[in-house]
Amino acid sequence: MNKLLNRLLLVIFSFFMMLGVGYSYEKKVHEKITEYSIEKSDLQLYLSGNLQISVADKYNGYPFDQWIIKGSAFEDGEYVGFGEKIWSAAWEEARYTNHFYDPVTGSGLNDELCMKKLASWACINPTGEPSWQWGKDSSGNDYSLIRARHYFKNVLTQTNAGVREENFANMFRSLGQVVHLIQDKSVKPDLR
Repeated sequence: MNKLLNRLLLVIFSFFMMLGVGYSYEKKVHEKITEYSIEKSDLQLYLSGNLQISVADKYNGYPFDQWIIKGSAFEDGEYVGFGEKIWSAAWEEARYTNHFYDPVTGSGLNDELCMKKLASWACINPTGEPSWQWGKDSSGNDYSLIRARHYFKNVLTQTNAGVREENFANMFRSLGQVVHLIQDKSVKPDLR
């Protein structure tokens, strides 16, 4: 009887351990880390004091903190957030291929790195920019740090309120997507 109970406990323990590993890369983890970071930072104080932005202000229907939080999940690609499908891409355009960085070679995801770090099924066309380049100023990334600055410039210079609101939403979403890339650097497969 004890052996059966021990085996059952081992199976249950193993199951919960696998759940923990499975969820460590999920979008919800990025959202929770980002939400916690916003709560613990002075971001709300800074925005209210310097830009007169409050948590109650909404941009394209959602407050700034939700755009940053959801942006941290959107970076992984197709995502149903705010009740709608935000982004979907073909396999060749998958954003995750730009989430890697090898500091020894300075490269992003390539065939050699892919075969070492990922499952072989994920290595069909594994060419990506280094994550720091993708997040900073890649011409193929509409949610890079440079694009966030562009959106902010539009917020300050556009006269149409709807255009300003859309640019505010894109700016905060861009910040969330860049935060995602920084968070990924704590995950071993994304960093050599």
